[in-house]
Amino acid sequence: MTKKIVRIFLLAAVLVQLVASCHINQRETPRTGKDTNTFPDYLEQPKQKVMIFISAGFNNLSTYLKEDIQDMMKGYLPAKNGTEALFVIAKHTNGNLTIPTSPCLIRLYRNVTGIAVADTVYKMEPGTILANPVTVKTFLRYIQENYPSPHYGLVISSHGNGWLPSGYYDNPGGFDGSIRRSVRRVAGSPFFEFEEPDRPLTKTLLQETYYESSKKLSTEVEVADLAAAIPMHLDYFLIDACLMGCVEVAYAFKDKADCIGFSQAEVMADGFDYAKLASRLLEEPEPNSIAVCSDFLEQYLDPNVSMPSATISLVSSAALPALASVCKELISEYRTEIEALNWNEVQNFGGTKHWFFDLEDIFVKAGLPEDKLRTLSAALDDCVLYKGDTGQYYSVTNSMLNDIDAFCGLTMFLPQGGSEYLKEKYQLLDWNKDTQLINN
Repeated sequence: MTKKIVRIFLLAAVLVQLVASCHINQRETPRTGKDTNTFPDYLEQPKQKVMIFISAGFNNLSTYLKEDIQDMMKGYLPAKNGTEALFVIAKHTNGNLTIPTSPCLIRLYRNVTGIAVADTVYKMEPGTILANPVTVKTFLRYIQENYPSPHYGLVISSHGNGWLPSGYYDNPGGFDGSIRRSVRRVAGSPFFEFEEPDRPLTKTLLQETYYESSKKLSTEVEVADLAAAIPMHLDYFLIDACLMGCVEVAYAFKDKADCIGFSQAEVMADGFDYAKLASRLLEEPEPNSIAVCSDFLEQYLDPNVSMPSATISLVSSAALPALASVCKELISEYRTEIEALNWNEVQNFGGTKHWFFDLEDIFVKAGLPEDKLRTLSAALDDCVLYKGDTGQYYSVTNSMLNDIDAFCGLTMFLPQGGSEYLKEKYQLLDWNKDTQLINN
């Protein structure tokens, strides 16, 4: 069966397994945050590397995200008393979005007989929102305090819609004034409320949604808020979600992680190669983020794959300020040419949505001279450690494969492709502050 399902939203509702939200062949009795004062593994040796996977699946991706964890358990897992540790922060549905479930902290390891174990070591109250920076920070602090390590890495999987502000992607009219369906924030709650939605709201990075009567409530974590919620420095930050491969997103996390990996286009629901993930990031002497990106791409370059659609890149955070400096100079010098661009002529990675354009192609189509383009290319070469694509990408916005004629490994916003509301929000981003793409 062809899986034309992406991590931005599903084409149809899926029936999820009727299993508890965070119980995946678990062995020990879970503990709640209220009574966990002493971590049970205090006699273990210090951890040299800790990998954290956030599986935010209280939405219609739940089945796929559960399968991702099961795939991880088939591959390399560290020993419980070894020098590496692997944690999963998860919240999934039990098959019914009206029934609250608990966000859990699960430790994956192999016991002395080689059996994969999923041990719930921390569990929050049912209904606690995982797609909330406070919840995310609580989990990460718990890991940091109880498993101190010189090396942490983070992988996140959920819905995604790049740098866009909360709730905008699937309902821009609700924010721009041309309302397609009513939208309002629920008083005293982090949720948005939508009247008679025709499909799930897509999210900035982490999504949580449920149905209440005929209404759908939804919440999300915005990029800047998630960055502020990460308490430790990361060796890598890998995002398995749609449209996150923006320079704006990378710039928001540049002070949090050494490198950032993500997709510029929509991501098919199967996402990363989870059977190999822990081996690449824990078993090898150094975390091999490039191999994670390569493994992801190879799945969709397989001639037998049903949907050959993938884009991926890994960027160096240390090189992002230099890229911003080059872009600021070019934007200032060629602002008139950039503003005169017809966005339809620039490589777009958003399907019929026009907020995610190839960064280099913007300047190419603006007609910059060769010497200026060489300067930009050099800055991109320093920044983009790995990039790859399948030559086409699938988008649910037009239900087709779209050609990729230019791919530098990062997308960027074009102001003429956005509304006044979107341009106002864009000016708050660190990338815009340092490049002045929008300066009024």
